[in-house]
Amino acid sequence: MSNVQMTRGRRAIQLGVKVGAALCVIGLAGCGSSHESQPAGAESTAAVSSKPDITHMSETLVVGRDSFPDVPGGDWRAPYMYEHPESDESAECGPMLNQYVRGEDSMALASLKKDGNKPSFRIDLTLPSEPLPNWHALSEKCRSIGQFELTPRSLDGLPAWAVASDINLDDGQGDKPGLSIAGDYRGLVIYLQAQRQPTGLTDADLAACVKLFNDQVAKLEAAPA
Repeated sequence: MSNVQMTRGRRAIQLGVKVGAALCVIGLAGCGSSHESQPAGAESTAAVSSKPDITHMSETLVVGRDSFPDVPGGDWRAPYMYEHPESDESAECGPMLNQYVRGEDSMALASLKKDGNKPSFRIDLTLPSEPLPNWHALSEKCRSIGQFELTPRSLDGLPAWAVASDINLDDGQGDKPGLSIAGDYRGLVIYLQAQRQPTGLTDADLAACVKLFNDQVAKLEAAPA
């Protein structure tokens, strides 16, 4: 096997959003926030930390149960390392669906899932082996990716460098709406997914999403240099 083949064989694409697989893409029907892009000029706003980038992934970097909202009867999955099938490359819009070229031991996640008209939440951390994207540029450009339709939206309290999107999957079995929040901090991609089907997320669910994302940012900031 050539060195090129060995290198390509080690890289994996992270397929975090697979509605109908683990947990999500989520619904926003009936929510109060307007469906809008992030503020003008936000595309030039980048996350800034006084600490260097984090270069090794660990499940200890992921927020714990206290950062997730209270979902009675929810199935809590504590932070753990997770691997995905191998692939040679990700498409340009891949990061908007949490897809990256990455190596081994490069992804960790935690989730809280509940079936029926209850919210489910999941947060992923990824250390990609490809350049980090311009999130706001991708958010504006990548509105249709395969069966997924994405619409940028604004959420109060979200960092200016992060992007939120309504996501809808039309797989021929009815629409499956959802929400994602994406951005990178200290070299790691933070990707949040949430859903409440069939009615869609409530305003309280959206506020919980923002808190969860911000808690994850704070945990990365507090991590050792």
